[in-house]
Amino acid sequence: MTRILLVEDNEMSTGMIRRMFTVHSIDHVTSLADAIEHLSTSSPDIIFLDLNLPDSSGGDTYHTIRDLRPEIYTIVFTGIPLDCKDCLLLPRNVQIAQKGDIDLFQQLNSINIMLDRLM
Repeated sequence: MTRILLVEDNEMSTGMIRRMFTVHSIDHVTSLADAIEHLSTSSPDIIFLDLNLPDSSGGDTYHTIRDLRPEIYTIVFTGIPLDCKDCLLLPRNVQIAQKGDIDLFQQLNSINIMLDRLM
């Protein structure tokens, strides 16, 4: 079973991820501070990371997690428009699941299939 850390403060988005990834183990936190604490004692296989949290926003959120645990695959799950990606100073190869995007379900389904194959 794949272990997912979901760092998300929006209940609707959290519910959607939980429904999409039912066969995987999901730990959920709602702030960057809670994510840092969780990662000090746990090693998820993948992180779904919202960039706008109560205690952090934008590219700083991503870089804090990547600097702490660069070995864990991280998917940015955000409502920030994709054309702002460069202003957030995110690496060009970071995978982004765009909230509100018509293809979001398709993106998440592809990730789910990938995780199922890795199990």
